[in-house]
Amino acid sequence: TALFYITTAQIHGIDALQALIHEEYGHCVNYINSAVRAENFVEKIPSALSIPVTEGISFNREKEFLSLCKELTNSTPRGTDKDMLDYFDKIMGKDWLVAFEFEVMRWRIVRFLRAIYDVRVNIGMQSVPEFVMWAHTQTGLGKKLIYDQTFGLHTFAGYLPAYSITGMMLEELQHKVREKAKSIREFNTYACSMGFPSRRIFDRRLDEWIKG
Repeated sequence: TALFYITTAQIHGIDALQALIHEEYGHCVNYINSAVRAENFVEKIPSALSIPVTEGISFNREKEFLSLCKELTNSTPRGTDKDMLDYFDKIMGKDWLVAFEFEVMRWRIVRFLRAIYDVRVNIGMQSVPEFVMWAHTQTGLGKKLIYDQTFGLHTFAGYLPAYSITGMMLEELQHKVREKAKSIREFNTYACSMGFPSRRIFDRRLDEWIKG
């Protein structure tokens, strides 16, 4: 059993949606599927090896959902797809998709900044204040947001780049899946269900799935 709670004010519905997609449809699906489907018991156990896999999946899931919503909005959705869009229109307003895209892209920038921070601060290229100022100048994001989302997280070297590196790798593999005319849903299900092997094994299995 997995329990996941989000508490938010109605005016923060966009934040809640972004968190739901990342946490529920990323991490929770990844852990639950792996608990049921992963064949190797050792790879079901969360460890440091799980970080690149689950964070990359959740990072990529946000952009996937955004792309899906855009695709549905530009078509004539029916059934549950239409119900979903109508529900979002009702609780977050007609312009919710624009706001959601802004939120997804803001967090993508934050996570790419985390990867840069992990390298620059850990090798002594920049101090924390220097990095915060640099990132603020480059992106326009608030200094407090940048500080809160980077400082202290770099003590586990390699954790912060896990989001963007694995997420971008999954996006590249999805392009190959489409070129092979295979099911993206089946590919995503496989990626979310194999447990938490090392990145080398994870990448090899996905590549073999595409070629198979």
